[in-house]
Amino acid sequence: AYLFVGPEHVGRTTVALKIIRSLLSDTAGTIETNPDIQIIECLVNEKTGKTRSLISVEQIRALRIRMSSSAFGDSWRIVWIEEADRLSISASNALLKILEEPGTRTLFLLRAPHTESVVATIASRCQVIRFASVSRKVIERALIERGADGTTAHDLSQAAHGAPGIALAYLADPTAWKSQQDEDKELLEAHASTIAKRFVLMEKSTNVRHTLNRLESLWRDVLLTSFGCEDLLLHPSVHEPLSDLAHRVGSNGSVRALDRIAESRHSLSQNVSPELALEHASF
Repeated sequence: AYLFVGPEHVGRTTVALKIIRSLLSDTAGTIETNPDIQIIECLVNEKTGKTRSLISVEQIRALRIRMSSSAFGDSWRIVWIEEADRLSISASNALLKILEEPGTRTLFLLRAPHTESVVATIASRCQVIRFASVSRKVIERALIERGADGTTAHDLSQAAHGAPGIALAYLADPTAWKSQQDEDKELLEAHASTIAKRFVLMEKSTNVRHTLNRLESLWRDVLLTSFGCEDLLLHPSVHEPLSDLAHRVGSNGSVRALDRIAESRHSLSQNVSPELALEHASF
């Protein structure tokens, strides 16, 4: 069992999928269709159409039943849990029983932001592989090697926040980069505005965890701006609203906003409503 930990878009999924493909035989089909590969992810709520915030114990119990059957031929049985930090407590306990008696030629690949985001007994039974953010210079050089001009490579490496996956996606689709800039500006303004605008923000958010991560990154820049450290900003393209907020709330207000975002992220792990968590994060 391996637990890949690190920030988003630094290669955890890419490495996991390469490992899985390397263990597939030529006739095994795709990852999605191979019966010996079990992908565990948050399911969609049929009533609301939104993705559930947690992986349920029922999903892990069903996995245990599937794992009790024999693999096809000499192939590996592989379990891929892309968001292990979303395992409910009951699901984690059920998974622990499988990890303790995995059977032969069985591989578990789990992905999470950090070891503390999964149950300690799960982490202790995995080999932890740590993925770090990549320096701007490395990302910039990689973009130039892929055909980007110097200015574009510099700007995208800065916008990537140490995540090469983001930089490569923006290079492939420049409109996505412009859309992200507009979204960040709207997100920051709505988060620090009236309750009506915050409700609109909550309605538009399809992934509360992602929204909280973006808000945390933006408020980090507000805090740095209040100290005059603009050269360290992760979002220089929205410098004007960052400056406005820094002038209005100061460093103390920025710290309070970051604290509330951290509290909201923790509340999600306690199965609090995503809407309430996002409302609590509001400044």
